[in-house]
Amino acid sequence: MRMSANQMIALLAMLHGREEATAAELYQLLVGKYEPLSLDSISVALVRMRKSGLVDTRISDPPPGKGGKPRVHYQLSRDGEAVLREAKKSNFALRALMPAEI
Repeated sequence: MRMSANQMIALLAMLHGREEATAAELYQLLVGKYEPLSLDSISVALVRMRKSGLVDTRISDPPPGKGGKPRVHYQLSRDGEAVLREAKKSNFALRALMPAEI
């Protein structure tokens, strides 16, 4: 399922104030708040946001053990912060969901 604009803004808001997070960590924060929402839809949205310059990424070494894959860690970029601030100004419903410091 494709994420809505509000869900993407919520994803950016979840990254705000965090040093970084993986798609799986963000999924755990959002599951139950936006239904239906899958880990795949969050991963695809994060890739799109990276291509748009809204998030930055860092690749970590795979965890020890057989079959481990490198993990992608996402961090809100300056452009992502700006989009988040604009969304908060223009959407009253989102204001209630976002931390005051945004």
